[in-house]
Amino acid sequence: MSDILAIKGGSLLDCTGAPPIKEGAVLVQGSRILDVGGTRDVDIPKGARIIDAKGMTVMPGLMDLHVHVFQAIGEPNPLQRFFVPHSMNLMYAVKHLREMLEAGFTTVRDLVYPFADYSGRDMVAVKTAVERGMIRGSRLVTAGVVAPTAGHLDIIRPAFLRTTEMTADGVGLLDDDP
Repeated sequence: MSDILAIKGGSLLDCTGAPPIKEGAVLVQGSRILDVGGTRDVDIPKGARIIDAKGMTVMPGLMDLHVHVFQAIGEPNPLQRFFVPHSMNLMYAVKHLREMLEAGFTTVRDLVYPFADYSGRDMVAVKTAVERGMIRGSRLVTAGVVAPTAGHLDIIRPAFLRTTEMTADGVGLLDDDP
């Protein structure tokens, strides 16, 4: 049996602005796309595993550039999420990344959540686990927490979580003019 996957028969949207290919085919080996085009133009090797996409649309993975995968969803009291143990937040992150991948989001940028003692290490660990294939999830781009004074984080963040490390006001350190 070949390790090549062929997705064929669906409407192929390449997101370049070109019109969709009505009967498309995509050849995939591991995490690499080998060939894309009409079913008549793509040579599907014998033994390839075939997914029949007839009646569906095949397109590149989606990106979401503002997510909070560590956030506990559905807490009845909004402030309660600040008291969820980090180990539980880690489980939420794994769950959310898997669900987003299954929904077609191949890349997400996480803006973290301002936990009382957040260092960023958990986010890097989850990112590394996805990259190493230890957990199944969307490719993760990490970002830190930075907001201005009186920005939206001050509205949702209790006073004891407001720190200077998360606040950026005025001229930065890289400015030449003191």
